[in-house]
Amino acid sequence: MMNRVKRIVNGELVKLKNHSNKRDNSIWLFGEWFGKRCCDNCMYLANHVADAHPEISIFWASEKDADLSDLDSRVKRLVFGTEEAADIYKKAGVVFMNQDFRDFSKEGYNYFSGALTINLWHGVMWKHIGHDGSENKGIYKAYAKVLDALYGAEAYMAVSEDYARICGTAFGAGPEQIIRAGAPRNSVFYSPEKVRAARERVLRVLSEETGLEHGADTKIITYMPTFRDKAENAFSFEDLPEDDKLIRWLEENNAVILQKAHFVTQQRNELQGGNSQKRVYPFNDVAAQILLAATDLLVTDYSSCFFDYLLLDRPIVHYLYDYDYYLNHDRGMYYKKEEVVCGDVAENKEELSEMIIRNIEDPAKDHDLRVLRKEQYMTYETPDSCEVIVQEVKKRLNIE
Repeated sequence: MMNRVKRIVNGELVKLKNHSNKRDNSIWLFGEWFGKRCCDNCMYLANHVADAHPEISIFWASEKDADLSDLDSRVKRLVFGTEEAADIYKKAGVVFMNQDFRDFSKEGYNYFSGALTINLWHGVMWKHIGHDGSENKGIYKAYAKVLDALYGAEAYMAVSEDYARICGTAFGAGPEQIIRAGAPRNSVFYSPEKVRAARERVLRVLSEETGLEHGADTKIITYMPTFRDKAENAFSFEDLPEDDKLIRWLEENNAVILQKAHFVTQQRNELQGGNSQKRVYPFNDVAAQILLAATDLLVTDYSSCFFDYLLLDRPIVHYLYDYDYYLNHDRGMYYKKEEVVCGDVAENKEELSEMIIRNIEDPAKDHDLRVLRKEQYMTYETPDSCEVIVQEVKKRLNIE
C-alpha cells in the first residue's frame, strides 16, 4: 500500500511539473502492457489511425526489447527513459493506455497533465478489477480511491452499459468519462480475410514448432485461462494421462489443444508447458486475437477472452473447476456463472473431455445463448469501432 501511495504521490508531482506544457492535439501517444507488449486494443487503434488519419502524428512507447512487429511502420517508436520519449510525453495531446501510466514508464508517473488520457483497458471483465479486486478495506480503500481519482485516466472505453457500470466502481469513472465503443482489437473478427490469414499464421507456427504438418482440416482447440492471485495448482491439459479419452479423440480426429497463458501467468513462468503430451502444445507467442480468430473451440474459465470470442459465434466451454474458491477467496466476480457463461460448464476433467468432443461435433449447439450474451455484454461492438473512438476523441477535443 505504501509503495503504491509513494508512486502516486511522485506521479502527481511529475504531473504538476508538466501542467504548463503546451499540448499538441495532433500528436497521439500509445502504450500498453507496461511497455512489454504490443498486441492489444492500443495497437489495433494505433494501426487504424496510422492508416486512416494521416493528419495525426502517432507515437508508440515501450521498453527497448518489446516486440513491435505487428505495429504499423508509420507509427514512430519511443523507448522508455529516453529524451525523445520525454519530449513527446510533454507535447502529446491524446494518450491511450490499457493498464495505467506504467504503460509509459517503469515508475508509472503521470507526465500528461493537460492531455486527454484514455484507458482502453484489456478486456470485458467477469472477475473483479481495479478497486473492486483490491484487498484494501475501510479507510485505506477510500484513500486509494481518492488518490486514483487524481491519478487515473480522464476517459475509459466501455463495450456495454454493464461494463460502463464496472468502470464506475473499479476506476471511479463517471458517466461522462465513458467512451461507448467496441474494442479495437476485435476488428480482426469482422474481416474474413484477416480471420483466414490468422488461421494460416497459427497453422504455420504450429507446424514449425512441432515439426508436424497441420493443414486446413486441423481442428484447433484453444485453452486460454485467466491468472490466479492465490491458487497455486492451475489446470493444464498436459497433466492428462496419455490414455485419456480426450487425448485419444484428438489423435483420431486430427485435433490439437493450444494452451496460451495469461500475460501475468507467463511472467511467473507458469503454464509454460514442456510439450509432454501428444497433441497438446504451449502457444504463448502468438497474440490472443490472432489465436482466437484461428480457433474452432475455446476453453476458458474467468478470462475475458470469451466475450471477444462471442463475435465469431463459435463454441465455448467453461472449465470452472475452482469456481467457489475463485469467487470467495481469490479475485471474486461481478456475475454469477448462470448470468454469464456462454456454453457448457465443466467442473471436472471427465466432463471437460466430454463437452469438448460434443461441441466440436455440434458447433451450433449453443448459438442462441451466445447471441444473447453478445447482445448484453458486447452491445457497442461494430466493425468500425476504431473510427467510433477516433471521432469521440475529436469531439471531446473540439476538432474537425
